[in-house]
Amino acid sequence: MVKLLKNNHPHVSVIILTYNQKDDTLKCIESFQSVTYQNHTIFLVDNASADGTYEAVQKAFPSVHTFKAKANLGCAGGRNFGAQKAIEQYDSGYILFVDNDIVVESDFINHLVEIAEDYQESGIVTGKILDFKKRDIIDAFGNHINLFTGKTPKIGHGQKDVGQYDSVIYLEAAGGGCQLISTEVWKELGGYDDAFSPYGFEDMDMSLRVRAIGKKILFTPKAKIYHKGTQTIGDGIYVSKYTKLKGKHMRRFLSKHAKLHHKIFFYIFAPFLAVGSILRAIRSGDPGAAFSMFSSFFFPNREGKGGSTGSN
Repeated sequence: MVKLLKNNHPHVSVIILTYNQKDDTLKCIESFQSVTYQNHTIFLVDNASADGTYEAVQKAFPSVHTFKAKANLGCAGGRNFGAQKAIEQYDSGYILFVDNDIVVESDFINHLVEIAEDYQESGIVTGKILDFKKRDIIDAFGNHINLFTGKTPKIGHGQKDVGQYDSVIYLEAAGGGCQLISTEVWKELGGYDDAFSPYGFEDMDMSLRVRAIGKKILFTPKAKIYHKGTQTIGDGIYVSKYTKLKGKHMRRFLSKHAKLHHKIFFYIFAPFLAVGSILRAIRSGDPGAAFSMFSSFFFPNREGKGGSTGSN
């Protein structure tokens, strides 16, 4: 097993998950070639892609530890698989989960680790996620969690980055697109909850579980990455397949974390909360999407698992 420290820098295992996104994945890993934090290792988990991603990465980046699943493990399952492989091979201080449709700044791992080391109560550290095309526009730097409505809105999404979020702050939650997690915390929690497969709420669930054991979630503005947006289900497209899973997993998320008063509010006001979903579904041209979400929430046993994805 590789030593924990190198030049007083803890080892970081980087976990990247992919599914039929060869070009994005290659660009993501290519951006890591300029990363100045030397003590890191990349683990790529290919979720049974059929587009040659696995072979292309092996050829272009032989130093990357590549694994191809026999079947699509989903987000939680794929990330858990990659983390377990990393733990078996490296005595890492941290595990870093990033989406495969991002590119990174050369010093972003340095800044994540710096905060994690400076704030001993940290469980997760995330960075400033900016839009891939419009790099002065914020994609997110964390999430709010509203257990009354089940919503987990991104913080800062769509805002122009003019320095309004340029300080280290504590967060309610951090999205799975960039989560540096202490290996000790990861082991204690047993990884992501695979019941959220193939995608949806596993990162928010992890955030609340980290906080439940007394650890903190921190944001550092100096760690910058650029995100294209979810590719496997469309960039914000509101479709029945996605909303069916969203409803099912929202139910599980609330059952795990919501208190009685949250649940009472949700069930009383569910019809009113449905209005926004119905309007988005109509605009998307898929009016059945809203029905899919709410039917899967209230009648989860009637719904199938739906499709799979490689990144959240």
